[in-house]
Parts: sequence; C-alpha cells; structure tokens
Amino acid sequence: MEYFGLPVPVLASNPLFAEMDWCLLDHNQQDKVPVGVNVENIVCVIDHHQLLGNAIEISEPRMVDIQPWGSTTTILTFKYLNAKKTISRPVAGCLFAGVLSDTVYGLLVSPPFSSIDANALLNITIRNLRSPTTTEYDQMAVKMLEKIVGINRELFVEGLFKAKSNVEGLSMETITTTDYKSFTINGVHFGFGVIETTNPEDILPRKNELIEVLRKIKQEEQVSLMFFVVVDVLKLDAKMILIGPEEERAALASFTGTMVAPSVYDVGSLVSRKKDFIPPLSKFFKSESH
Repeated sequence: MEYFGLPVPVLASNPLFAEMDWCLLDHNQQDKVPVGVNVENIVCVIDHHQLLGNAIEISEPRMVDIQPWGSTTTILTFKYLNAKKTISRPVAGCLFAGVLSDTVYGLLVSPPFSSIDANALLNITIRNLRSPTTTEYDQMAVKMLEKIVGINRELFVEGLFKAKSNVEGLSMETITTTDYKSFTINGVHFGFGVIETTNPEDILPRKNELIEVLRKIKQEEQVSLMFFVVVDVLKLDAKMILIGPEEERAALASFTGTMVAPSVYDVGSLVSRKKDFIPPLSKFFKSESH
C-alpha cells in the first residue's frame, strides 16, 4: 500500500465503525471475523475458500460470491470489469499484488501483451502463476492489472516476495500466526500456519524456537493438532514442522514425503494449504473415529 501511495486502513475495532455495513473478503469463518464487526451488519461475502462447519451464520439473506479461483483479488477485479468501473492505478496495484502473492508467482519471464481484451487473454498461457489453485481467470486478471499498473512484473514480484520473506526483527509468534487458520473436520479442531519465503534458511535453523512457540499457540488456541509449513516460493518446495507424535502420525498418513531432520517433513512441491494440505488431512480425519 505504501508503494502505491495508499493510506493504512483504520481497524474495524474503531468505534466510529460500530454500525457500519461490512463485506467479508477472503474468509467466511466465524472465528476470522475482525473484532468490531457485527455479524448481522455483514451484507456480502466474497471469497475463494471452501465452506466449512464454522462458516458465519446470518439471520437474513446476503450476497455471497465464492469462486474456485486462486485469489479473492481476482474476483474483485472481475467485479470491477462486470460493473464497467475504472480501476485506478493504486487499487490495481493492490489487486495485482494480491493475485501474484496468492498464486505463488514464479520469477520467470512472461510473454508480452498489448491488449486487455478478455477473449484474447484466454488464448495466452501464463506458466509463471504456479500455484495449483491458479485458474485462467487469475491469469487474465494479472495481465489486465499489469497493463493498468504499468510496472515490470518480475521486478515488482521480486520486491513483493522479498518483503513477505523479511523476518528480520519479527518475533516467532508473529512469523507463525501471520498466515494461520484453524479448521474443524470430523470433530478434530486443528491449526495450520504457513510462511512463504524466498529464503527458508532464515526460518528452518530456528526450528526448536519455532516448535516451542507452536506448542504454546496450540495450547492457547485449544486445538488438538498444530501444523506449520515453510514454503520456498522460488523452488516451490515445502517442509512441514511437526511438533509432536500426533502431528507426525497425521502428516505421514496424509502426505508422501521424507523426514529430513527430526520434526521436519519434506513434502516436496505441495504449496497450497487450501488445495494440497487440507483435503488430504480432511480425508485422514474422516477416516478416523473421534
């Protein structure tokens, strides 16, 4: 946001917003609703995640748009287009960053483009949006937004991931909870955190500290199991940190990989929590009796 000259948004907990209407973006779970948001004042949900047992409950019908696309910012981009609304450069920049971040963009050279015509864009494959959740709609959104923003995609994405990967000065609590979600499947309540980095060597050598913090969060969140994954966004390689025997049992039963060190399970090219990790864990928990 600073890059595109946008102010930092005011938190939802500000009393000035007490009776404001809200639209939930990028989540639909009750426990993810920001502090200060009255659920009955939620007028729409725009998301790309699955609906689970702890989805929000609202007494009145609301607009819900959930698409199986790689990024919620892709959905927002197409809402602008469908409404024939101009996307300003600062807003396009934020949407651009969101799609690239969500689809684990690879630092590869992209083909040139000269039009933002959607039909033409469908005929061009972008192979450097490498997440398994990437769709043709995410590919089109990136091309359209890049045209508006007018910056070099490779340089921008390099800076984006360097910023995301910079853990200097961050506590281990911040590192483990910045991208953390909890799930309940077949009666099993578990937590799953992710960090995407261009330099996993900044994280993995701190494994013991990481495990200690994850065990603390597990107790505080009152979850049965706690998983954490370090994703190398350049190599598209992931390593799970397994903090106890129950986590290890679930991980080894759910994923094919190699224990490369005590408590470190290399699961290879699995990088998407939504598509690569949660479905196999769901299958495992559903096969268990709890």
